[in-house]
Amino acid sequence: MSAFSPSFPRPMGGPLIAWEGAFSPTEVDRITAIGDGLARERAQLVLAEDPKGKKRITDVSWLVRNSQTQWLFVRLEQIVQQLNSQYYKYNIYRELRERLQYTVYESSQGGHYDWHVDHGAQMPDARKLSISVQLSDPLAYQGCDLELNFGDDIVPAPRARGTVIAFSSYVLHRVTPITAGVRKSLVAWVSGPEFQSLAVRQPWHHHPRQPSRILRLEGVAQRGAAVEFLRRMGTVGIDIMDKGLEHPLAFIGVAPGCHLHALI
Repeated sequence: MSAFSPSFPRPMGGPLIAWEGAFSPTEVDRITAIGDGLARERAQLVLAEDPKGKKRITDVSWLVRNSQTQWLFVRLEQIVQQLNSQYYKYNIYRELRERLQYTVYESSQGGHYDWHVDHGAQMPDARKLSISVQLSDPLAYQGCDLELNFGDDIVPAPRARGTVIAFSSYVLHRVTPITAGVRKSLVAWVSGPEFQSLAVRQPWHHHPRQPSRILRLEGVAQRGAAVEFLRRMGTVGIDIMDKGLEHPLAFIGVAPGCHLHALI
């Protein structure tokens, strides 16, 4: 196993972190050879039907931890621990507990994956981070961009071969239709104990000229994503205040009677 690239991870907006050069060309070739040697299947949606492929058309193979892939699992776990320590600060497991997904999008099939989140509805543990490794040369295909939806912005992920792309699993994302060529990637999900939640039991007396009480949400790399998550969880009356933190954690003002869901 070769040493880490001298490049560094960098924030791309919201909870999207990109680490270009995290895997060398030789390592990418090695991953691709493993994936290409496995049997493929058409990806299926969890808890949904998509017989005509309107939501997703992707071929996938599954990598399990064994003597051939141990180096890859270890490398991804090292990358995850560094990114989580530096940016997300989630309560996660040190080891990857799910299989790795080798994904193939082909223009001849109209490959794509519409907006979705990686909630892992049938998983025993909560998915907290999603990892995608770009395996194809960006000149080998057209379209097929990984895009993240941060509410006000749709941000494309970098396409450079060997790049690791990380984001919070509750963030809406998609892979746009591929119009030419073939794109391959490796996907991993990082899990941990269920997100903790706190119920605001005492109603707060709130004056219109005074801000709501400010509570801190741990491990959120972008306030817009935190707001979206809280809204999906049924929380209302959200007010946002910038705090200019070194690590951009989210601070949420909660109105009286709301429930606060802390992301850790």
